[in-house]
Amino acid sequence: MNNVSNVLLSVREVAERLKVSPRTVQRLVRKKDLRAYRVGRQLRIPELAITELLRNTKFDDDEFEQIQSAESLF
Repeated sequence: MNNVSNVLLSVREVAERLKVSPRTVQRLVRKKDLRAYRVGRQLRIPELAITELLRNTKFDDDEFEQIQSAESLF
């Protein structure tokens, strides 16, 4: 997790990392739960925004352990 950089990811790349659909990522951006920028007509999400999303989301204990292991991928 210490290797999080200023890399901008596409909606599809974020969806793959979070194991959700691209539509879910777009919904999170629309609700302002996930920070994103428009580059032309496309959304770009800073890698750090994924970490912020995970830190600000409430999970039960089992989910939290899964998220901690997933964060090591970043």
